[in-house]
Amino acid sequence: MAERLEFIGSVRGGRGTELAAPASPPLVMPKGHCVGEAPELPLEAEDKVEGYKKTKQAVLLLKKLKARNDIRKVYASQRMRAGRGKMRNPRRVQCRGPSLICNEDSGIIRAFRNIPGINGSKLNILKLAPDGHVGRFCIRT
Repeated sequence: MAERLEFIGSVRGGRGTELAAPASPPLVMPKGHCVGEAPELPLEAEDKVEGYKKTKQAVLLLKKLKARNDIRKVYASQRMRAGRGKMRNPRRVQCRGPSLICNEDSGIIRAFRNIPGINGSKLNILKLAPDGHVGRFCIRT
């Protein structure tokens, strides 16, 4: 049998867990995120942040929210992929940083896309829990 049968109740419960996990430090920290200085989880930013269009503004916001350590961790994790995978896949690999969740894109995704490790997107279950592992560090606007 190629597919595994899952009960619909367990699938729905899993989705609730994926949405609630970013607010729990014991679930976010084992995933490797550096959230020691963050005042709250998930990080909340003002609505005017959605109008940012420059990466310099985005970096200053990360410093103000004290999420810069997680970005430093992503920079430190950039490395060359081992083995023959260099020919088949992207040569370089890196850790994942925070996920950016915004209401509407007024330029904010363009501002954050040049910072490594950050996924700027609308709320997506697959990006909150990649490979089914809950606890992604989130920044909400």
